[in-house]
Amino acid sequence: MEKQYLTLLSIGILLTVSLIANRPTPAITEDRLIAVTATIEEITERDEGLILRTKENDVLYHIDELKELGFSLQELRPIILNQEVTLRYPDLWMPSESYGTKHLSELIFQGEVIYSELKADLVAKN
Repeated sequence: MEKQYLTLLSIGILLTVSLIANRPTPAITEDRLIAVTATIEEITERDEGLILRTKENDVLYHIDELKELGFSLQELRPIILNQEVTLRYPDLWMPSESYGTKHLSELIFQGEVIYSELKADLVAKN
């Protein structure tokens, strides 16, 4: 009896975790974003995207599609490295946050939006 209980409990936990991790992401709108102003300390490329590290905290911020930025990593690095930027990310939990990473919805430098996924088509400034 105890073995059946543990099996059912394990299946229930796995099903719950699977449903939470695979739930649809709600539409991201302006009012659901948190803004952080920080100095970019490091920029790395990973899986066709960017990872940004700031001097102010240990959180990593990621952009999914580097090519949609309109910049190459080599072009972007000298522009924002060691510069103050505004990072805007959704105020909702995502599975990647378990690893200390926030999904970036907007990157703003000197008042100009360099990257945004708030519109149907991403904004890219050259």
